[in-house]
Amino acid sequence: MKKKRLIALLFILPFLLLLAFRFKDSPLDKLLASLEKLTAAYPQEKVHLHFDKPFYSLGEDVWFKAYVVNAEKNHLSNHSQILYVDMIDDRDSVCNTLLLPMINGMAIGNLHLSDTTFKAGNYHIYAYTKWMSNFSSDYYFRKDIQVVNAIGGAICANMEYKANAAPTGKQINAQIIFKKDNTTPISNQQVSYTVKVNDKTITDSRGTTNNDGLLNVPALIKDEYKTANVVINASFTTAKGQTITRDFVIKPLAQVANIQFFPEGGHLVDNLRTKVGFKALKPNGLGEDISGYIADEKNEHVAEFKSEHAGMGVFALMPQTGKTYTAVIKHEDGSEKRYALPKAEAQGYILNINHIGSDSLSVRVASSATLVNGKEMYIVGQSNGVVQFAAKTRMDRASNLSYITAKNIPTGIIQFTLFSAEMTPLAERLVFINHNDYLRSVIKPDKEVYSKRGKVNMDITVTDAGGQPISGNFSVSVTDEGKVKPDENNETSILSNLLLTSDIKGYIEQPNYYFNPQNPDRQKHLDQLLLTQGWRRFNWADVLTNKFPQIIYQPEENPSIGGKIVNLMDKPVPHGKVTLFASKGDNTIIIDTVADENGHFVFRNLHFTDTVRATIRATDQKDRKNVKIVMDRKPIIQSASPYGVFANPLANSNLNEYIKATQSRFIEMNKFGLFKNVVPLKEVKIVAQKTYTSAKVVPNSVNPNPGSADRVITQEKIGQESGLLMALYGISNISVKKGGIFRIGHTNRLQNNTFTPKAVKGGIAMVSTADPDTQSQPMMIMLDGARIQLGDLMEIPTDGIAAIEILTSETNTAIFGNDGYWGVILITSKRGGEGLVNIPLVNVSKVTARGYSVTKEFYAPAYDAPSEADKMTDLRSTIYWNPDLVTDVQGKTNFSYFNADGEGTYKVTLEGMDFRGNLLRKTLTYIVK
Repeated sequence: MKKKRLIALLFILPFLLLLAFRFKDSPLDKLLASLEKLTAAYPQEKVHLHFDKPFYSLGEDVWFKAYVVNAEKNHLSNHSQILYVDMIDDRDSVCNTLLLPMINGMAIGNLHLSDTTFKAGNYHIYAYTKWMSNFSSDYYFRKDIQVVNAIGGAICANMEYKANAAPTGKQINAQIIFKKDNTTPISNQQVSYTVKVNDKTITDSRGTTNNDGLLNVPALIKDEYKTANVVINASFTTAKGQTITRDFVIKPLAQVANIQFFPEGGHLVDNLRTKVGFKALKPNGLGEDISGYIADEKNEHVAEFKSEHAGMGVFALMPQTGKTYTAVIKHEDGSEKRYALPKAEAQGYILNINHIGSDSLSVRVASSATLVNGKEMYIVGQSNGVVQFAAKTRMDRASNLSYITAKNIPTGIIQFTLFSAEMTPLAERLVFINHNDYLRSVIKPDKEVYSKRGKVNMDITVTDAGGQPISGNFSVSVTDEGKVKPDENNETSILSNLLLTSDIKGYIEQPNYYFNPQNPDRQKHLDQLLLTQGWRRFNWADVLTNKFPQIIYQPEENPSIGGKIVNLMDKPVPHGKVTLFASKGDNTIIIDTVADENGHFVFRNLHFTDTVRATIRATDQKDRKNVKIVMDRKPIIQSASPYGVFANPLANSNLNEYIKATQSRFIEMNKFGLFKNVVPLKEVKIVAQKTYTSAKVVPNSVNPNPGSADRVITQEKIGQESGLLMALYGISNISVKKGGIFRIGHTNRLQNNTFTPKAVKGGIAMVSTADPDTQSQPMMIMLDGARIQLGDLMEIPTDGIAAIEILTSETNTAIFGNDGYWGVILITSKRGGEGLVNIPLVNVSKVTARGYSVTKEFYAPAYDAPSEADKMTDLRSTIYWNPDLVTDVQGKTNFSYFNADGEGTYKVTLEGMDFRGNLLRKTLTYIVK
């Protein structure tokens, strides 16, 4: 049964007819039915991550709680059961990926910022489900964070730049500042630097820092490289011989300051007055304060304007037929520039929407005189794929004005679209409806003022907007404001994310500004933002033609490994046989499956943590090996913003205080052996490869017991032979015969017989010396974890092999089960930068499978009982983190913790939601003396 989406809303003027029911086979009914089908078949998910604090240092942990909701009603989602969290550097390289199990649409996680894995710099954190990867990555959760290096003796380097137009491209003037411990300038230091575009070096030079530690790096970027990343690499060697290297990235569209104009509804139309939104951006992508005026071709002023928040503003304009218009702008640096406005169309429509009071909207549809023809037109308002409003009118006058109530439209963005009688979209407008119907909470501490290390007891009561108690799930963080300075406007809150940034494209500066009650003009500025942002969750033309997204990824329940079998011509091999072999610790996994008619296979329900090295072997239906395996890959994230939108840490007083406080904490921890300062080594140049010696540990081997092989044949020995079989000749207790490899002198543990080798069909068997009719099975041969046959060894060049391990003892072979009973030969190929040779075993694929990430429990000291920890000064910035706070049916819960040794103001931040999709964000501060 079709669910009715049409809501009757009050119109004051009669020309706009309401649709409280559907007209069968009408164009509007077909549109709504198609949209309903799209929403039901392709439910959209949104993700929000609540973090313990806004920025971090190497050596710390990032703590977070994930809320995944169905976009239609904002309810916690059960569609997907796995959440991916990627940490991506400013070169768009994925530095780490977490796989987190979701329970009832929620997950908790942490990421350790090891100084061996991460560098200080700017990072993007993306969170998404595999299902979300079927759609645009513009709607993944994204948060930009800065990671500093507060480890003692750290060298900090940060860059600012300006870009100016040049005859053949852009002139980049970058300034890099080097400081020690973020405070002491590294002056008079010679620095070598290169400037690369698409990995092509265009500048290779050197310079010397001035007294402030500043190095100037000029570069001319030609127009042909305007869409490429520019990478500046700077390096120098300290007096102690330590080589310092830093990379800086300039994004492709980050050029001279620019301004864009957005007529309301989409177009300027001759002789129709309309609003025009504008957005002025600096080269770093942040808003710029500007002022200016609009002039016609005679230089007569027709409008004036001034930006308000984040470089945005609005002005009114009525373009006249045959005239052209130019914006004359005064920038922050005092320069004045001219920008052409979009050309007005000769005829068209205007859709103008304004807020009238708290729950009403005025809607005006205006058209050129030539389009006043009495034809029907439609207005549809939808949010997250659900139609909240639909109406029609006849264009029997040049301007139609009406008023509607928004009481039944949910809080959030609603997209109004004006359609022709043929359902062609003509104009579009985004509007934010805010009923202020968020959850309410009372956070009640048991004291007004606390002592250092004093115990804090917090009682929480949560109700809905009507005051009724609410049961829900929440997360809470407590931070020391003396170390983590608050910046509420820049927070990525659960309100700003799930109601705003998750629904529109592009970078939003200060997203929580629009939800911060301290900003009285936030509603007006939010309307200006929506005039200048794009909405592209779906295309109306695709909806009308039932052109729905191609589904590549299904919702996941557990980690899986999948791929496709193809022949040597890359054509699918249907119903091929696939085997997965993986081992981790004492556990060995061997699973068989069969590919589908398209050659695709999946190993599901793989329950393991962290990563495991797995080998996949495939054949066709007749066990022929002339097939290839193409593994499924993790979706590639396209950077949502081309701009570098990070503030300079050296100029950020909030971050400076944080670095100083964290340095003091690390020093204190080091005194008690709780923090190991990793001292960078001098750069060492490797001049020759090292062959494996008598040491039995073989790098990259799949041996479940590294270093325990009964025999290791080294790379040096293998390289002296004409083939792998020859390398095995002459090894004691091993005999190579036609058909296989046998062990000599093997004692059968069941029959107490001694065996000698004998060539048999398909391999080498062991034959009993006491009873020649009793023979063994061939030794198991594996290449990088994939089981291979004797004939395969003839095809593998020796220069592609790093080592061969021979396992014969019961201790070493028992883990391989019955297949390894007669002995195991493990062959490890070269990898990475070791000159890997393309080994022609096309039906084998070696993969690193990623399982669930292990989440630690947040540690907070308890000072109610004496311990050794009392001797260490407690300088933590995150005092308390609890990702699983649940209110009961009375809307109540509580928690407790101990303060640290920092005095001043502590901030409590509570976020979460109930099971009906209502959201909560609440902050509280208290004093510690």
